[in-house]
Amino acid sequence: MIFGNRPGIRRRYLAAGCAALAILALAPMPGAHAQASDQGGQADTARQDFLGEIIVTARRRAETLISVPVAVSAISDETLQNFGVTDIRSIANYSPGLSMDRVSSGGGATITLRGIGTSPGQAGFEQTVSLNIDGVQTSRGRAITQGLFDVESIEVLKGPQALFFGKNSPAGVISITSAGPTDTVTGYARVGYETVADEIITEGAIAGPLSDTVGARLAVRYRNMDGWLRNIGGPVPTSVPGVRRPGDEEVLGRLTLTWKPENSNFDATLKLSASDYSDDGPAAGQQLFYCGARPAGGVSGMVDPYGECKLDKYYSSAGLADGVADNWPYAKQQPYSDVKVYLASLSANYTMENLALTSVTGFFSTRSRYSDSFDATSYYIIGASEREDFDSFSQEFRLLSSFDGPVNFLLGAYYGDTDLYFENNSRILLLPADPATGKYHTWEKPSGTKGKAYSVFGQLIWDVTDTVELAGGVRYTRETKDSYLYNSYVQPALSGTVFLPPTSVLTDNFRDSNYSPEATLSWRPTSEVTTYIAYKTGYKSGGLGLSAVLTPASVTADDFNFEAEKVKGQEVGVKAQLLDRRLTLTTAAYSYLYSNLQVNAFNAALASFTVANAASARSKGFELDANFRITPDFSIYGSVAYNRSRYKDYISSCYGGQTFAMGCNVSLSAGPDGITGTADDSYGQEMAGRPLTRAADWSLNGGFNYTVPVADLWDLGLSGNARYTSKINGTDNHNPGGVLKGYWVLDAAARLDFDRSWEISLIGRNLTNEFYGYLQEKPGAPTTAGTPSQVMAIPTRGRQVMVQVGYTF
Repeated sequence: MIFGNRPGIRRRYLAAGCAALAILALAPMPGAHAQASDQGGQADTARQDFLGEIIVTARRRAETLISVPVAVSAISDETLQNFGVTDIRSIANYSPGLSMDRVSSGGGATITLRGIGTSPGQAGFEQTVSLNIDGVQTSRGRAITQGLFDVESIEVLKGPQALFFGKNSPAGVISITSAGPTDTVTGYARVGYETVADEIITEGAIAGPLSDTVGARLAVRYRNMDGWLRNIGGPVPTSVPGVRRPGDEEVLGRLTLTWKPENSNFDATLKLSASDYSDDGPAAGQQLFYCGARPAGGVSGMVDPYGECKLDKYYSSAGLADGVADNWPYAKQQPYSDVKVYLASLSANYTMENLALTSVTGFFSTRSRYSDSFDATSYYIIGASEREDFDSFSQEFRLLSSFDGPVNFLLGAYYGDTDLYFENNSRILLLPADPATGKYHTWEKPSGTKGKAYSVFGQLIWDVTDTVELAGGVRYTRETKDSYLYNSYVQPALSGTVFLPPTSVLTDNFRDSNYSPEATLSWRPTSEVTTYIAYKTGYKSGGLGLSAVLTPASVTADDFNFEAEKVKGQEVGVKAQLLDRRLTLTTAAYSYLYSNLQVNAFNAALASFTVANAASARSKGFELDANFRITPDFSIYGSVAYNRSRYKDYISSCYGGQTFAMGCNVSLSAGPDGITGTADDSYGQEMAGRPLTRAADWSLNGGFNYTVPVADLWDLGLSGNARYTSKINGTDNHNPGGVLKGYWVLDAAARLDFDRSWEISLIGRNLTNEFYGYLQEKPGAPTTAGTPSQVMAIPTRGRQVMVQVGYTF
């Protein structure tokens, strides 16, 4: 290993974490002055009463949804429970303009908000939309593998969030807060069975005080699914018809401890969570979405006669022949995934008369191992095994004032230390075993990045009058990343001619600093109305593309590194509560210019992904959210989002089969705004004016919740939710075969509640049985000039019908 296997990293994290505990020294003796906790940056919450009073923490302080000058969608735990939501990806069903999908390799996921996302096929990229879980920030896509359970609230913060949520949030933040301890002993237990996939879910939690000053909460979940996909077979012996996938299993647990000394203005919360997820491979269900001309050729042509060329529950797949996986690191004969996620957060608050000091210490870690076929056929020609180890330690301090005067402030400092090891071992050609090693695969490719980030940030808030507020702030970030990438093994027949030999090691040292300012002018004529206009900026660091295919044409790290992504723009919004605060309306209009947008387009000529920065792209649109609580037991809601995200200046690689007349006619060697050309790839296509990948113009969402008494101690609850997404092009190089038409997804639920304790529910998700998902141009597919190359996809889960029984105490 060029950089070693991170010796002593945990010792460094432990030492740094101990420094965060210094705030504990501020814990006062009994009898000290106590302040209201809503000024102290305490646990993030989104609570709602009958009057629609929702509390959010978009500016790292507790504010009502109506008063905060930020575009926020708050999703309550009630909504998640009504529809039996267990997957982080399902958040998109309740927040228009948001989409989330797992992908088979590379970054492991793609998250898009307001049309802006990150190409998922590149392990070196961080997500443009980051996740903040219990105060710990991460922009690694594999974080969404962790199941969603025992949640108190979810906030979707839209647009750049650099000031309060760090460097890697230029498109937004999804903030998830788990439930905490309670003043009395409470808990719940649920068991559910989903009939289509034969899925069993059991979950429970217990919370309460351990003493007068210590509270605790323990939550666990176990889930097991046979699978909703069916293998229809194939021409090779290892393809077994009727096999169900993805066949996943999940175990999760979380322990929360709180400490608040009596008569004290100090409190601390520790949260420790872990999850262990396994399934039958990351490409489970991968199938052809667009087949093009379907040329003949069997194995050589990679045309599977069993493929249907549409997304549904049927796929065609196989395992490896005997002996092929024996000397292939992390590979197994049958596809598999094994992902472990660990998260720890320690939040401490010390409140003085007019000041509140908050410390948040975080540790996030993933361990991923998997192997699968990635050619959407039952031949298993293109296969890979991958290992990803990621560790992240972070420490943040915030000081918030609450003076009676017109001026207050927030000051903060942040430190982050990350360590990523990513190894890709692939077979892309059917070659006999290497006689010296017995290896059938084509290469083994280790890579890694060690990064450090230092930030200081601050905001001044000036109450110009009783109704006008001016807020301005800036975040300064200094970041370093040291990366390496090389082939540690190449099939001897291909070494030095087709692929870079093991003697060539590419290294990259990224150094950058950034100022991200923002300013907001708010007018609140009454406590029920807020209008605002904001100028915001954001930043996401550059680095080295770790998923690149190393060929003799790529001889330096400059062929794979990418620049920092930046954004600046404006946003205006109006929020109001009407009809005695039973109707809540929030609107926003925005226009943001992104420069050096990080993209990772598939290059059919090179049969690999090519790292690049799109020179510029603009995202603009408007959003309207409405929530009408007609009675305490009946509410309706609806949202509409229009987003126009278009490239302004970008030259992409061509898709397979694209001819000069079809637009593959722009030289790639002209400059840094496009992709550097090679001898095999001298032309690209102009993308200016075209939509960004996976950017839908229209997104709609609406639904209702209704509860009615039906007998003594019995209540009937009904819920419905509908989501619409307009058409998108799901491929990074705009292959015409990658157009996914608009679709509706309908969810519904009915439940009987006895004495507020026992509940039995019937839940239907995706009742329209829509199949959609992440699209990708098929690697290695035969191409004919004038006919777009084939496109494959992993479909999202179809119709689900679940029965659930729960008990709350």
